[in-house]
Amino acid sequence: MTLYIGSKTLLNLNSLKQFIGILFMLFFMFTKPAISQTIDSLQISKTYKETPITEILDALKTEYNLNIYYKQEWFSEALYSGSFNNVPVLTVLNRVFENTQLIYLNIDDNIYVIPRDDVALILRKMTNQNNQHDLLKEYTVIGNLSESGKHKNVKIKGLVKDGATGDILVGSKIIVENTKFYATAGYTGNYVLEIPAGLYRLRIISMGYEDYFIDIKAVSPGKLNIEMFEESHAINEVTISSERTNKNVTRNQMSVIEMNARTIRQLPSLIGEPDIIKSFASMPGVKSASEFGSGINVRGGSEDQNLFLLENSPIYNTSHVMGLLSVINPDAVTKVSLYKGHIPIEFGERVSSVMDIKIDDPSISELKVKGGIGIYSSRLLLETPLMNKLVKFKIGARSSYSDFLLKQMPDYNLQNSSASFYDLTGSAFINLKNNPINVFGYYSYDYFKYASDYSYKYGNKLYSLSWTHIFNPDFSATVIGAYSNYAIENEDKQDALFKNSSVSEIESTTGKINFEYKGIKTQNFQMGAQGIKYAINPGNRVPVDYSQSEVFNSENESGYEMSAFFGDDITIGPLFSFSVGLRYTYFSYLGSKTIYSYTKDAPMLQENMVDSTSYSHGESIINYSGFEPRASVKYLISAKSSIKLSYNRNKQYLSLLSYTAITTPEDTWKLADPYLKPIIADQMALGYYQNFQDNNIEASVEIYAKKLQNLTEYRNGAQLKFNKHIETELLNATGSNYGIEFLIKKKNGDLTGTLSYTYSRAWKQTDGNWLVDMINKNERYPSQYDIPHDFNISGNYKINRRIRFGATFSYSTGRPVTLPEYTYNLGYSKLVYYSDRNKYRLSDYHRLDISMSIDESLKKKKNWKGSWTFSILNVYGRKNAYSIFYQKDTPTAENNYQAFSLYKMYLIGMPMPTVTYNFIF
Repeated sequence: MTLYIGSKTLLNLNSLKQFIGILFMLFFMFTKPAISQTIDSLQISKTYKETPITEILDALKTEYNLNIYYKQEWFSEALYSGSFNNVPVLTVLNRVFENTQLIYLNIDDNIYVIPRDDVALILRKMTNQNNQHDLLKEYTVIGNLSESGKHKNVKIKGLVKDGATGDILVGSKIIVENTKFYATAGYTGNYVLEIPAGLYRLRIISMGYEDYFIDIKAVSPGKLNIEMFEESHAINEVTISSERTNKNVTRNQMSVIEMNARTIRQLPSLIGEPDIIKSFASMPGVKSASEFGSGINVRGGSEDQNLFLLENSPIYNTSHVMGLLSVINPDAVTKVSLYKGHIPIEFGERVSSVMDIKIDDPSISELKVKGGIGIYSSRLLLETPLMNKLVKFKIGARSSYSDFLLKQMPDYNLQNSSASFYDLTGSAFINLKNNPINVFGYYSYDYFKYASDYSYKYGNKLYSLSWTHIFNPDFSATVIGAYSNYAIENEDKQDALFKNSSVSEIESTTGKINFEYKGIKTQNFQMGAQGIKYAINPGNRVPVDYSQSEVFNSENESGYEMSAFFGDDITIGPLFSFSVGLRYTYFSYLGSKTIYSYTKDAPMLQENMVDSTSYSHGESIINYSGFEPRASVKYLISAKSSIKLSYNRNKQYLSLLSYTAITTPEDTWKLADPYLKPIIADQMALGYYQNFQDNNIEASVEIYAKKLQNLTEYRNGAQLKFNKHIETELLNATGSNYGIEFLIKKKNGDLTGTLSYTYSRAWKQTDGNWLVDMINKNERYPSQYDIPHDFNISGNYKINRRIRFGATFSYSTGRPVTLPEYTYNLGYSKLVYYSDRNKYRLSDYHRLDISMSIDESLKKKKNWKGSWTFSILNVYGRKNAYSIFYQKDTPTAENNYQAFSLYKMYLIGMPMPTVTYNFIF
């Protein structure tokens, strides 16, 4: 007998002989046997063309006096075409039943036709296992058992997801063992598998998860949802996007920091909401230049050496309100990856790091609205599926509505300033079968007015379109188009006689194609090409009202960067794997442009200019090219520890010209030209990774060394703005950065958090032949990003399932600065003698922030869910220096009778409370 329990079928038949006896009695009631004869002696000569199989069997019974027992409904409308010439009858039957789910048994010259899966059940082994004799204990029925035999082919649909978190698993493979059939879960985690009706064993594979096996009986069209669980042992090959508990140990990639949507929600809040970019400053090797400044410095590199990609489109200014917030809406982000060492082969353009920020979310399944209301700004995000879930749509907005924070600043001018911003983010994921498309758009606008002196209006425009074609589960191609524009308008009213307004702009258009092939078990091959077109307006100036300011029109810059790349991840055995890759880049600096020539045996100064050459629009002025090799090696000591080594070379053809270590909106971008050569960085890193307590605690240490060529430095007193001879203000320098980074991270439990410490140095050195071309007499000096000691500790403690406390403490060495040391009186003028470049340092930086969060209700049926975040920034009121300046004083005993005294400017000099209400419905 057969026992059904839910969708499972358990077998309780003792032997094949008993089963055949039962079949014989049943078939005998429906069929009249013919006179038996010896089958082995029969030869068939016959041709069939689209002949019903039941007709063939009836003819064999009649013409050759055979005993054949079967049910008419098993064959439905099955047809057969074929030709036989003196072929044994049993061979004919084999061929007739070859493409059906039926077989025959010859018992004493009686032919019994029965379903293949029934034989599998009796023998307790799968019919498609190629004699592997895997015992079949249970199977899952797909479809309706009452429709057995009705469908020749069965279409199975379903969703593959993480059994623990519910996250969809993109790219999972559903393989029908010992057959040619397979399916791949698309960007929404859904798959479609079409197979002949029958009994099969499925194997589901997803990187970072245990292989899952399930035995099925495909009867009629139906659904099969699959849940996968993370691996508990080391594997040979991993991907960056996998969520295994030991992925930091087992993946090939090193020097990478990742955050998903869940991690982002738990980040400390600055003014009531998490800051995506600033949050990375608590990680080893990453530092923010100041409390207000959304850029980051990675392993001693400048801010312009970081590539920020928002859905494949580069961001050229990452800050709102002069650095108060970053331009990324945290609610819209699904994942962020920061590559600070071994940068994947598909990325280029910058020499320090790549931050890849993803907005699209194929897992959107229902209408959802979420947002937050804070003391300075509010945000709102809507996401919903459209067109029967063919399109997954997301749109978000943020806006400020108060100058409250500026009014709390200790600086008088800041108290009389104003600032506002808004941004819009949108994406649409179109789930076409094997051809998913993602459309993205972003727009931001900022206004900042400093007292009555000057004002800025600036913003970003980003657009991108990506299309992926999945040829098969192992081979796919992605085509990307992206556009980015950053523009700023500045009005300067500091001097009433010379009031002026200026504009500058940078835009880029990118096209990229990337192929990925995983058909070889131990390899993952990738190749592609990319092209970027740059256009820069360094700045145009016009007078305001009736001022005496002169009109200035700078020459625009343009160029294009082309690259091709290929790489391979190779696994050799269970413990050893490595990645190799090569990227080739070509850059061309284009006209129209005037290039000035200078005396060879003299410093490059304006007074030494001797000639100029004009180039027409689109004409190539100078070209640069070169290879960027990249390699990494991983040795797996155990499932919880590994060693990794990497080497990287990167080239950068775009630099930011800035007066300060902290970027401002009016800093201008500059392309490599005949005088400003592309930056080249070579970096090596060695890391050891160890996990404890079932991978709940991650620990790592990384050592790195980085050599940089063609860094930009500035002459003393350089004039960068509105200068047609900008090359006369720039010097060439080399760089040497090195350091050691420690990280301990606790991921689960009531208490979670990270502890990191970095010791690092960043040096620069010029090699000029003339005194005016030398910085510190060509001796090595600290870079403005040299911060030897950096310590961070952050934690969250859950009081219960809804209430948690958080705290973050940061300490770092003060930034290097250049200060005046002596003054001289010359007639009616005062001359100032400055120290060597970056000889002094600001005072050490340290700050404590605390927060309490009351998370949303845990009731599933509650439509509106709200949460509160209360925080206090700078708990003990530390006056961390933003900058140092001299100010004229009245000589007194308190200031040692100095006419000028040294002061520091600080932005947050007192505890600053904030509160935010977040909601979701």
